[in-house]
Amino acid sequence: MHSIQTISALLLFMSACIPSDPNDLIGESDRPVDPEDMFDSEDPLGNENGVLDEGEDGTGAGAPELEVTDLETTTVEIENDSPPTEAIFLYIDDNELLQVEHTLQWDDADIAEVFVLQDATAIEFDYGEHGDPTRWVLVQYTVDVTVLDSGLYTVIAEGDETEFTKP
Repeated sequence: MHSIQTISALLLFMSACIPSDPNDLIGESDRPVDPEDMFDSEDPLGNENGVLDEGEDGTGAGAPELEVTDLETTTVEIENDSPPTEAIFLYIDDNELLQVEHTLQWDDADIAEVFVLQDATAIEFDYGEHGDPTRWVLVQYTVDVTVLDSGLYTVIAEGDETEFTKP
């Protein structure tokens, strides 16, 4: 009788050591992978389940990358410190290059770089960090939009918004 109690106690003890839930396993390598927990639901890329959109060309970007060229900044005089009627002016030239002319208040007479953020139908131009806007400047630059699909695009540059249509 004593051996039956010992065996029963041993089996009871061993069953307590074996986890009934996979999440109770001790080692990470022994734990089965839960597909729902693999990716953060709040993906900074905006993709569902953290899966990167490979795009048609497999580069990982859904929209083609745009690059700013011919960046030029000029200090301009504006009477009575009132903004221009159209702060940002866009047109597409004969070579399908988007010409951007943007008049804005800035803390320096020069803008050294333009960062481009984009999605399917919106493009945002960011001129970097700045302090207190102290002077009016005219920023001119070119963007090759031949890689974009035809259609209407919204452009935001430092808070000023306009649109253009790519033929």
